[in-house]
Amino acid sequence: MQTLIKNKKNILVLMASIGHSVLTVSASLLFSKCIEELMNKNINGFFSYTILSIALWLVATLISLLQIYIQTTVIQDFVYELRYRATYDFVNHENLCQNDETQKYLNMCLYDTELITKHSNNLYSILNSTVMAIVASITLVKIHFSLLIYVLIAVTIMSVAPKFFEGKIKERTQALSTAMETFKKELDNLVQGRITLNNFNAFNWLFGSIKEQSLNLKKCHIGNTLSVRQLQGLIVILNIINQLGIIGLAGFLAYVNLISFPMIFSVGQVAGQMFGGITAVISGAPEYYALTTLLNKFPSSNVKVKEGEIVDNSMPLKESIQLNHVVVPYKEKRIEFPNVEFIAGKKYVITGASGSGKSTLLKVLNGDVKSFSGEILWDKVSYNDIKTETLKQSIVTMSQTTHLFNKSIKDNIILEKAYDDVLMQQIIKQTHLDSLITQLEDGLDTVINTDNITLSGGQIQRVSLARCLYHEPNILLIDEGTANIDAATAIDIEKILLTTPRLTVIMVSHHLFDEVAPFIDSIVTI
Repeated sequence: MQTLIKNKKNILVLMASIGHSVLTVSASLLFSKCIEELMNKNINGFFSYTILSIALWLVATLISLLQIYIQTTVIQDFVYELRYRATYDFVNHENLCQNDETQKYLNMCLYDTELITKHSNNLYSILNSTVMAIVASITLVKIHFSLLIYVLIAVTIMSVAPKFFEGKIKERTQALSTAMETFKKELDNLVQGRITLNNFNAFNWLFGSIKEQSLNLKKCHIGNTLSVRQLQGLIVILNIINQLGIIGLAGFLAYVNLISFPMIFSVGQVAGQMFGGITAVISGAPEYYALTTLLNKFPSSNVKVKEGEIVDNSMPLKESIQLNHVVVPYKEKRIEFPNVEFIAGKKYVITGASGSGKSTLLKVLNGDVKSFSGEILWDKVSYNDIKTETLKQSIVTMSQTTHLFNKSIKDNIILEKAYDDVLMQQIIKQTHLDSLITQLEDGLDTVINTDNITLSGGQIQRVSLARCLYHEPNILLIDEGTANIDAATAIDIEKILLTTPRLTVIMVSHHLFDEVAPFIDSIVTI
């Protein structure tokens, strides 16, 4: 919230708000002058004041448009920072790969930021209303001091109302955000399983889930809307009563000759602007409650990381990785790993029964799993003293499934690394991707998506292999990386990896091909 408030552009927003309010109230005061000139049968004076009033309204409108442009810029900058903070927290989360964390992150970047944008815009409306109420109040005081007493009493009564609704509004805002997050999570899960639903002709399950989640969202939306509208309805009633009261007071002041009768009309307009402003401020309290509730979901620390900056803090493996009495807690059991040493440059295969912890071992080695007891040494340096990003600069993991982004083939291979054409051409030949590249009109610049290109399983694995080799890792971890492709392609890929000099390979495999067995230095059984 402080980031939004402290933006220097808000000074311009405040100045515009003051200018708009002063011009609007001034135009209202001119209304009494117009009436007065009509009563005096001064047509020229009437038209002069009317034209001046219209001019003030036009200038006020232009200022308002400028203010909207500036505040929209400020809000979007703020929302970008929230998304950036959420992203930074997400990629540095210990349980990065867990689906719950992914759903939470997506919800924050999509639904929550949209709600924050809406509530932030409403906060600026509250600012405008506050300024308008202040300017109008000052104007009424200048007309007659007794109007100030009435205003203070009215404002005190109106300001108490939001306190009775604060707790319920915060509670229902949180419930709505949670319901949206749950809906997306459930829908994503069902859509990912659409093939299974199709095979079993069970799409009614999808319709049933849509109905259930929609009813839950409906309930949350209704509850949230009712809480807000109840408060706003009460404020509107108080507003009407207060406006009638102040007009009655102005009428009395005119009756006793303390103000002119035409001034009653201006008092009515200014009072409407003042109480309208106060009404908007108090009715806007739910916006503040909702905004603070949503902002509490985002990381509070102000992340100061330079975008695009890649710090080289690599720590290449020179001797070996040693595991001594390493135990990882997993649900209600413990996975105990054998004491083993992976020597730099050697090739290893990890075998074991399903569920024995082979994939977990790779996650421990690449820093994804930090909750372990025992000791892991990287060239005699404890893993606890090495940052995860340092490990990632030396270790690359090739998993069973390869994700291709909606980017070009080249971008999918290099990711954030600088482009090296010589290295790229070498790797394309090494991974036998050259036959695919030459078939494509745009070659390496061909964008991968379902609209223009579909790659076979073997081609996808070759892109994955090219990605691994292009990043020139010190250590390559393979988690069933060739399990989903034909044997000939799998053997070809594994041979390439196992014969790459100076590359330490640790490969999880349920099936070791006879053709690649000669290139393995050691088999570790878990």
